[in-house]
Amino acid sequence: MSVNPDLLYIEVDLPPVVARKRELLGRTQEGRSVLNRANLDLVAADVESAKLSDLVEDGPVCVVAEGLLMYLDDAAQQAVWRRLAELVSGRAGSVVIFDLVPAVEQPPPGLLGRMLAFLFARFNKGVFLCRTLSDS
Repeated sequence: MSVNPDLLYIEVDLPPVVARKRELLGRTQEGRSVLNRANLDLVAADVESAKLSDLVEDGPVCVVAEGLLMYLDDAAQQAVWRRLAELVSGRAGSVVIFDLVPAVEQPPPGLLGRMLAFLFARFNKGVFLCRTLSDS
């Protein structure tokens, strides 16, 4: 997405994830070229607490929340939505793109899914992976 030099692309992710992305991209010439793009900014921050309005200038924005909301509980999701609404408010042409399957529309997990959820919760002491990464 950041190939178009006329668009500013800002990616916000947890510090360990941004560090890993930089490491992986730095392994190849093509990856280093991507990292050196003037219109690409990898921001190491927790989207739940980062001041999003400080990351963008005036004008329309396109927010992509992909692979994020499923890691947040209901209260955290609502807080993120409120913050995104504030960010795009008054910015004509702004768009929010997200992937989210509401809990009421998700099929009940099968035996394997229940077993994996049990093991995941036991391994992580009931804490979501994104929470433990943000504490590192």
